[in-house]
Amino acid sequence: MKKEWIWSFAIGLIAIGAAIWYNRPAGSDFSYGKCGTGYDETFSDNYNDARRLFLESARIWGANRLVSVPLDKQDRAGLVTDFAVKKGRSDRVLIHLSGTHGVEGFAGSAIQSAFLRSSKSQPWDPSKDPTVIFVHAVNPYGFAAVRVSHRTSIGHLLPIH
Repeated sequence: MKKEWIWSFAIGLIAIGAAIWYNRPAGSDFSYGKCGTGYDETFSDNYNDARRLFLESARIWGANRLVSVPLDKQDRAGLVTDFAVKKGRSDRVLIHLSGTHGVEGFAGSAIQSAFLRSSKSQPWDPSKDPTVIFVHAVNPYGFAAVRVSHRTSIGHLLPIH
């Protein structure tokens, strides 16, 4: 009985989606990139391109401060965590992270770059708006190596049972 209910529910959702798609207004576009940038402009194929795009987007956005923290002093691969800060009220802070586990950094980086680019023309009042901090590539090794763990093969945010 339970399995029948789940299948009925799934088929119902598919039918609703098909009805919405079929009945959309003629000439309407269900494309991505509603924030003003398209897929090709914000998604990168590798860590270095994603980092370059993030830093460029942060400059366009008008970040007051850009800080790059290397993975470690001996790191020769150029893996860093970047911070873009736009100063606002000190009692209100918004922090957005990407690449916490590493491998999902591509999506997070694209979200950050798209937001930064689309927000460049938004009015900014430091006396009213919060301080905003974007942290790009919390785990740059996992991002660059397309892995969940960092360079010592430890998944630092994975549950341990």
